[in-house]
Amino acid sequence: MKLAVAAHRLRVFHHSIDRLTEQATQEAEAIGLPIPCKAGCAACCRVQVSVSLLEAVMLLQPILDDADARADFMTRIVPMLRIQTRMLSEKNFTPLEWRRRRIPCALLDPVSQKCLRYNDRPAVCRAHIVLNPPEHCSQIGTPVQIVNIGPALRRSRELSARLGEDCDLLLGHMSVMPIALDLAGTLLEQGPEACKEKIKSSA
Repeated sequence: MKLAVAAHRLRVFHHSIDRLTEQATQEAEAIGLPIPCKAGCAACCRVQVSVSLLEAVMLLQPILDDADARADFMTRIVPMLRIQTRMLSEKNFTPLEWRRRRIPCALLDPVSQKCLRYNDRPAVCRAHIVLNPPEHCSQIGTPVQIVNIGPALRRSRELSARLGEDCDLLLGHMSVMPIALDLAGTLLEQGPEACKEKIKSSA
C-alpha cells in the first residue's frame, strides 16, 4: 500500500515536470528555436542516467505483472542488464565511455527505437530537451544545447528521497538505470529486506 501511495505521488510530480518541459518548448519555439526531439531518434536513450529506486519500480512492475511482457523481459532484457552491470563495474568506465559505445537503455525497443515504458519514464528522461540538430546528440565532442530545467530534477530527487524515508523501502536510493532496475526486481520479487541487503553489499 505504501508503495502504491509513493508511486502515485511521484507520478503527480512527473506530470508537473511535463508541464515545465511543455512550457520550455513553447518559449523556445516562440523565439524561433523549434525542438527537434522526436520519437525514434533515441540518441538520449544511449547516455548513462541515474534514477530513483521508486522510478525503477514504476518502470518494472507493469512488465512483471504481464505474462508476455515478463517473458520478453526475462529472455531479452535481463541478459542485457547483466552485461551493462558488468560494464559499470569495469575500472574507469565513465558516462562518456557509455555514450561513446552507444549503449542503449534496456527499455529501448530495438526495432522502433521507442521507449517501452514511455508513460512512466523517469524525471531525467522527461526533462531532456535539446535545441540543436538531432545528429549532434550522437556525436562525441559536439556541443549539445539543452533546455535547462535543472531545478525540477533536483526537486524530483528530493521528493524521491522523502518518499523513500516515508515508506522505509529505500525508494529514494539513486542508481544507474541497469542497477536500479535490478534492485527494483529484487524489491518486487523478494521484498524490501532483500533489496536493502543488495544495496548494502554493493556499497
